[in-house]
Amino acid sequence: QGNTLSFVYLITDAKGNHVPVEEYLGATGHSVLIAPSGGFIHAHAKESEYGDPEFLVPMPKENFYRAFTQFQINGKVVTVDFDWQKP
Repeated sequence: QGNTLSFVYLITDAKGNHVPVEEYLGATGHSVLIAPSGGFIHAHAKESEYGDPEFLVPMPKENFYRAFTQFQINGKVVTVDFDWQKP
C-alpha cells in the first residue's frame, strides 16, 4: 500500500494445522520494530481476512529493524523475532 507495511503471521503446529491465537493485553498480537538508532514502531495485530494475525505499520523510515512479536497461544506468551531490511 505504498506508505504502509503489512506483516501477516501464519501460525501452525508441527503438522501444518492452523493454531489460533488468544487475546493478550487487549490485542491478538503485539509487535515492536527497533532500529539500531533507537527509533521504533509499535503495532497491535488485527485479524487478516484468513484469520491470521496481521500488523499494519507506517512504512519504516530507517533501513533496518529487528522485530519482536508476541502472541498468546494456549495460555502461554510466545515471542518471535526476526530482522527486517528495506528492499
